[in-house]
Amino acid sequence: MPKPENSTVRHPEVFGTAGRSPALHAADRTPRPPTSTFAHVHGFFANVWIRLSSALLMLGLSHAALGAVIYDNGLPNQVSGTQMSEFQVAENFTIGATANFNNIRFWSIQSSSTDYSGSVYWAIYSNIANEPGVLVQGGVTTAVAGALTGNSTGFSYAEYVFNIPVAFTLGAGDYWLGLHNGGLASTDSSEMLWSTTDVSVGSSGLYLDGSNWIDSGNEHAFQLEGSLIPEPSMLALVAVGLAAIGLRRRKS
Repeated sequence: MPKPENSTVRHPEVFGTAGRSPALHAADRTPRPPTSTFAHVHGFFANVWIRLSSALLMLGLSHAALGAVIYDNGLPNQVSGTQMSEFQVAENFTIGATANFNNIRFWSIQSSSTDYSGSVYWAIYSNIANEPGVLVQGGVTTAVAGALTGNSTGFSYAEYVFNIPVAFTLGAGDYWLGLHNGGLASTDSSEMLWSTTDVSVGSSGLYLDGSNWIDSGNEHAFQLEGSLIPEPSMLALVAVGLAAIGLRRRKS
């Protein structure tokens, strides 16, 4: 039977067995321009930078999320304390790496809640000859209230915990934390004492009598919270590690 004149015959050589047009075959056979060495290098280091940034971001977020205790001088032992209403009391501490601090936590023992004046003077001093030296950070905060812990001493003083929000950075080194119930001008003898701890770290705490720092014979309970700042050497190690991973993948 004769075919209509306007009919079209689909030949294998036109569409092939897979039904692909010659135009697609021609496009497939067209050689792509070679990528320059610069583009390869630029792409590689851009990839490394993205990975490095992501790693550092995760590192920073992990510390921030944890609210890590950077320094721990021990928990209170409900035994005794040092008068921090009449005197400023200071305790030494050491940090091994640069850190941002966001909270100072300490414990007190008090004969009543009214022994707390409603504000706390806090200070960070440098260490000079095993005594508080130059004032590095400090201030008076009224935004904190002591919370009962449910513990008490053998002589019926209740234990309180205080959290002072702060924002400062310290480099690695030796320092002193100073605390006083109320402003430094206040020297009343209300029974608010900085709680002692069984942990013995460094020298004993001191209290300021006039212009002299006197050995209290006590270790005091406190913690410093914040986040560590990665040192340049750590950043370099992370970068080298990511670069090595990238090169290994390119070779494989």
